[in-house]
Amino acid sequence: MDGNWPKLLAHDPDRGHLTWFGYGDPVEDARDLLPLRALSPVEAPRVRAYRRQYREGVLPPVFAWWISGLDSPVVLDGHDRLTAALAEGGRPRCCSCPGPRTPRGWRSAPSVR
Repeated sequence: MDGNWPKLLAHDPDRGHLTWFGYGDPVEDARDLLPLRALSPVEAPRVRAYRRQYREGVLPPVFAWWISGLDSPVVLDGHDRLTAALAEGGRPRCCSCPGPRTPRGWRSAPSVR
């Protein structure tokens, strides 16, 4: 998962992106987190404020929710905090809601770290 974080900010900055033909095929399309809206530019005032919070170690976490139909967690809250952490070369803290419990034997949702 760690290898795909930097791709989130660089690839498709105007929209979220999922590969529908297999996870990470091609490799440059691999995603671990799907934003529900376009990520703000790194120079946006709100992102700059969050970047300062990230450097100070007080950035609130990003809230994500696993959606089984997309086979991906989506960002519900914290798009600008996500952008700020990635712009600083780091990873945001994430709170993840895994969705409903699955019956035994079904694939369970991975946790976002």
